[in-house]
Amino acid sequence: MRLFDTVAGRPWLDPEVTAVNRLVMRPLAVPCPDRTTARLLDAADPTTYEASPWWRSLDGTWRFQLHERPEDVPLGAVDPATDDRSWDRIQVPGAWTMQGHGAPHYTNVIMPFRGAPPDVPGAVDDAPNPTGVHRTTVTVPRDWRGRRVVLRVGGAESFLAVWVDGRFVGIGTDSRLASEFDVTDHVRPGRRATIALVVVRWSAQSWVEDQDQWWQAGVQRSVALYATAPSYLAEVAVTPGLAEASPDGTTGTLDLSVGVGGPAATEPGWTVSAGVETLRGRVLATTGPLAVTAWDDSSEAAAMVTAMFVRPGTATSRLEIPRIRPWSAESPERYRVVTELRDPQGAVVEVTALVTGFRSVEVRDRELLINGRPVLIHGVNHHEHDPDRGRAVPPSLSRADLVTMKQHNLN
Repeated sequence: MRLFDTVAGRPWLDPEVTAVNRLVMRPLAVPCPDRTTARLLDAADPTTYEASPWWRSLDGTWRFQLHERPEDVPLGAVDPATDDRSWDRIQVPGAWTMQGHGAPHYTNVIMPFRGAPPDVPGAVDDAPNPTGVHRTTVTVPRDWRGRRVVLRVGGAESFLAVWVDGRFVGIGTDSRLASEFDVTDHVRPGRRATIALVVVRWSAQSWVEDQDQWWQAGVQRSVALYATAPSYLAEVAVTPGLAEASPDGTTGTLDLSVGVGGPAATEPGWTVSAGVETLRGRVLATTGPLAVTAWDDSSEAAAMVTAMFVRPGTATSRLEIPRIRPWSAESPERYRVVTELRDPQGAVVEVTALVTGFRSVEVRDRELLINGRPVLIHGVNHHEHDPDRGRAVPPSLSRADLVTMKQHNLN
């Protein structure tokens, strides 16, 4: 029996199948137990995420097996009982096309295979469509018992299917965006789990992602497990700006929208709060406790809306932050936003942090103004590309690219 015989149809060929069992897409919010831990996070350096006891990176050396087409992958490829010690080794994140398995393919306006949309190799013939099986094992921390466990795959090109301990979990497309899956029922804290990521190189979505680029294949962004309480911060969205009434342009504004998931989305009494502080931890402004607007899922209409949009409970606020330094390309001043979720008894359940800057962008009198001043844009087209691992670009290379661009007066 073949692996994809257990999955309905051939989903990598269907442009309408963009996900199966994937959680609602969202900006990353690393869960932390307290403010001290949250302040250690640096969005530009994923290695800092493991400051949280609820985050476990799976980056590193995985076992790897390449098949000519998805239909060739055996069912045993994802079975934890299968001995994979003879398999090749591969670095994750990293394109397999840069690690001795096939090759990258550059095109501009012509697709790298023949056919008409949405067909890809193997749709109507036996043409190869390389398919890689990535496997690793992880021991889920014992103290995650009773918590919600999520597998996050930062990006896979082009079609991703996930199995944990031989059980199908879900599907994700969107090569440059993360796919998250709730694997709580697939893992046991204190026990080892085998995670298999099966990546098909060409899919119907390849037509949408076409541009002048190097086509690669594989898991090209970080992979991790993280744990939350049953109620958690599902999304923290901030929109920074500058107050129009500020004569010196140093009063910042922050529109905040926080979404929660789990029981907190329907139970009364839950609150969130957020504060803006300097990167050294000096608090500049806080919202105070904000009541989470809970969903009333008792009515048929509310249940339908919840099922369609999976919208969690929300809380919103607007802050004014005096005496800030505006962000600009020449002086990228940054501030930290720390958000807390508290239960009805006032206990802290989860904390997360993100970094932002305050600026205004407007067009007035046929000029582009940043912080009220006219600017002339000097820009380039930039593709994520590492000479050794494809689109798996480490922070050090991103920084080197930025330094080079600044040296050439690009803003």
